[in-house]
Amino acid sequence: MIKIDENGLERVDKILKGLPNVAKDIKLRAVRRAALAAKAEATRQGRSRYNLKSEEINKTFEFTQPNKNNISATLVSTGERIRLIKFKVSPASVPKKRRVVKVSVIKGQGMKTLKTAFVNKMPNGTIGVFQRAGRQRLPITQLYGPSVPQLFREPTVKAAIEKKAIDVLENRISHELQRYIGD
Repeated sequence: MIKIDENGLERVDKILKGLPNVAKDIKLRAVRRAALAAKAEATRQGRSRYNLKSEEINKTFEFTQPNKNNISATLVSTGERIRLIKFKVSPASVPKKRRVVKVSVIKGQGMKTLKTAFVNKMPNGTIGVFQRAGRQRLPITQLYGPSVPQLFREPTVKAAIEKKAIDVLENRISHELQRYIGD
């Protein structure tokens, strides 16, 4: 969870002592922009680590924007493990003949062969990578990769997101103050 709050924004209050509403608006805009930048950086970090599309990463976010009553923003990633078909899989669709399934979850690690797995379409229309539970034809189980929130638990990824949010917050405060003062 990344949280951007009003702490550290005292500089705006000191500069605009007699104008509390203007100071609040400036802080609101700066925090909102920093939170959006943190979300974009989180998506960028996810895409650089996993072979996933950004839509798969973005749909895990719960984003609370700042408002006039509460000048803080929260970015939380929640979600379950992602179906293996959403990562880099070969074949990506149901083949006509049986083919060996190869998967790459983490970028730069190459394709790994799953000898007993197969790509199939279920009666409800879901395409996925499946594996038989035993020697019998049924039951089959769908294979999953890691969840997106697991990525954001890594200290380097979390630090990069927080650094981006702080940098943007500082730049936006300076920009908004210059805009208001008319430099």
